[in-house]
Amino acid sequence: MRPLSLLIGLILGGVIPPVVTAHDGPDGHHHSKIPPLAHAVQFEGFLTMITILEPQDPSQSPLPVTWKHRPDLAVLDAKNPKNKPILDNIRALHGAFMRDEETGNIYTVFPGAGLAVLKADLKEWTLIGGDKKLGGMNSHGGVAFKLGNTTLLAFASTNTREVVLCTTDGKIEATLGKPTAKEEFKDQHIADYFGGKTPDVYPMGKDKKPLGPDFNPTSVCYLPKEKLLAVTTGYSGGASGDFVLLATPGDGHSLKWTSGGFGRRGNKEGQLSTGHGISWVKDSNPTQVAVASRANHRRYTFNVADGKLVESVQLDPGFFVCGVDDAVLEGRKLSFYPLLNAVEGKKNAGVAVYEGKKKISVLVPGAEKGLEVMVHIHGASIISGPDGKGAFAIVQSWNPGSPPAVFELTVNTKAADKK
Repeated sequence: MRPLSLLIGLILGGVIPPVVTAHDGPDGHHHSKIPPLAHAVQFEGFLTMITILEPQDPSQSPLPVTWKHRPDLAVLDAKNPKNKPILDNIRALHGAFMRDEETGNIYTVFPGAGLAVLKADLKEWTLIGGDKKLGGMNSHGGVAFKLGNTTLLAFASTNTREVVLCTTDGKIEATLGKPTAKEEFKDQHIADYFGGKTPDVYPMGKDKKPLGPDFNPTSVCYLPKEKLLAVTTGYSGGASGDFVLLATPGDGHSLKWTSGGFGRRGNKEGQLSTGHGISWVKDSNPTQVAVASRANHRRYTFNVADGKLVESVQLDPGFFVCGVDDAVLEGRKLSFYPLLNAVEGKKNAGVAVYEGKKKISVLVPGAEKGLEVMVHIHGASIISGPDGKGAFAIVQSWNPGSPPAVFELTVNTKAADKK
């Protein structure tokens, strides 16, 4: 192993303490210097080999999980005039992916363009467009789900502060905004918050008077057993408002808040601090959700029925986690966490891979020449490859946004066993 590989291997293995570099911007997000987009927007050849070690045979790598580029996949062709509205607004991309488990199709909403789909063959993005309002919405986090015989999409639009329900052809069926005092939440804190009874925790106006309850959703997941949507509200302002709320999509043409919900903002165990991505814990009984609590670097698992904390995973210091995606690869249950900020002395953020509570890899897209624009990683989903074969990751960056990138994953069982 060359010295550089050895040094990085020691850092990742915990022998040498990692260096954490990050700072807060005025909006509470973590920022770093943005490199120019030039050289990064090489759309047909955009995806390149990614590794935070020097290139080598994967069997010799100290990392249990590695990935490589697939330049033939997820093409966003700059020569196609239909892609012009996507590319003209690509820097504003600030979202995640909605994958249809039945068909393998992946959806996202591109700013200024609307709904787009990457079909199961993963070859190239196709702009659907849909309702013109979609182009003005930020699909910060969402889900594709089946209701009866219909596949629907639900996502949190942070700039319009609402949950959006639409069809796979881009027809908006319903939107759902801030709960009112009329909602009958079982959780008394949530009921009082939206009922206007907790002025001490509301965001303050310029006149230093409370503005009232705030609401800004960050992500959505679907609970198949209950046929409900679980919504995180981590962008809500003030000293509270960081909840997981439940909504019903009805017959697929409406959205309505239910009496369910839990959580509150804070740094204590089980409390949310900028609750971000949320996902259903597959086959959990009772039904559970995993929530990325960004500002306190935790992944929480809650029972949905009573909001009881089931598990807490404390990520490494400085790991501002934006989402949660679990996958079983080579018989190992792994969790993938897109990170907002650069860590461990890197210039770019990455995707942290954990096995339970143990970090085993950090995969950094922007470490490769030409991908420096991928500074903050906002979305990462583990998907099947073309024809359902293999394991792949699709990654999306923010501030600035860039064309989503697809990587083929390899689980190095030999290296994992050595660790």
